[in-house]
Amino acid sequence: MIILIDTGIVGLLTQPNSTEESSLVLNWMYGLLAKSVIVLSSDVCDYEIRRGLELARLEDKCIDGIEKLDQLREVIEFLPITNRCLNHASVYWADAISKSQLNAPRRDINFDLILCGTWKKLTEDYPGQEVIIATKNLRDFLRFADVDLWQNI
Repeated sequence: MIILIDTGIVGLLTQPNSTEESSLVLNWMYGLLAKSVIVLSSDVCDYEIRRGLELARLEDKCIDGIEKLDQLREVIEFLPITNRCLNHASVYWADAISKSQLNAPRRDINFDLILCGTWKKLTEDYPGQEVIIATKNLRDFLRFADVDLWQNI
């Protein structure tokens, strides 16, 4: 099984102040890794989180989130955004736009669809392997990928 974690999950794993939910997600991820489940994310998720942490750092609101993100990169792999991922994402985006089935404004859906493109690439690279996006928000992915709430995986 391959679990691809989205930005919301990466955010919980790297938030500077621990909460009950972030502790649960951290334990969940290490539990998966202990069972030899492959846990991955995407460089697009790193970018989404890192830009927010950089802004918080500049505003003196955050001191260790970037370090936590860098440490997470030592535990799980963050996949690069390839042309294949972007090609899949562009098909998903055009489909969603043409059918007016967006759950977010046009400009906001791009990152989620790039992650869906990464999911599609993984399913092609590892046929027969179950690949699931773990998220806190199903609706952004449901039409395009196998996805479930992290608590259900």
